[in-house]
Amino acid sequence: MHRQSTSEVWPTDFEPKGQDSFRVALQWPRSHAFLTTLPPDSAVMAETIRQVTILTCHLGYDVPLDSRFLMTGLGFEFRSTERGAGEWRALEVTARVQGSDVRRTARGELRSARMNVDIVGPDGVIAVGHGDALLAGVPAYRRMRGPNADATPPRRTIDPVSPARVGRTRTADVTILETDAGLEVQLDHSHPVFFEHSLDHVPGVALIEACKQAACIS
Repeated sequence: MHRQSTSEVWPTDFEPKGQDSFRVALQWPRSHAFLTTLPPDSAVMAETIRQVTILTCHLGYDVPLDSRFLMTGLGFEFRSTERGAGEWRALEVTARVQGSDVRRTARGELRSARMNVDIVGPDGVIAVGHGDALLAGVPAYRRMRGPNADATPPRRTIDPVSPARVGRTRTADVTILETDAGLEVQLDHSHPVFFEHSLDHVPGVALIEACKQAACIS
């Protein structure tokens, strides 16, 4: 899952079901340092689809564990969130995955693919979405990143907006601030989820969360 902490890993099982078809069992956490707005919000679903996409590439398409993933696309649409907030905690759900747009290198290695994902709970489909993965080996990734290969995202320099304005309770969970030029993405590098391990880029889940927070105050 490209995570260091077991508590941040949500898939519990993986099963091939046919040509480019897979099933991933999932369990959302009972408690979490960041994903506290349940029923599941955009951050929950984005991280779920990200993990499902990466797992499917590794186990379903034999992508080496040291490959670098460039998530060139990720989207989803909620279909049902009718359960009460408490009922979503520790709810076991299933991801039905169908690979498409599969491209391979001349040596047969996966180059890119889209994973179409249906998230299904006891009452039916919760959300539908997709994750688009572009794969690169370590040398190719470093060439692609150039001088930014070992960079770190810009650190927060001023206080962000009030957590209450964006539906959060902790300042550390706020991903945007207001400047004279408008809204800007800035992150707390000690955040236990976004920067659970060192990154040379702003994580995509944080950008999706920033978009949601921007919509709250726009």
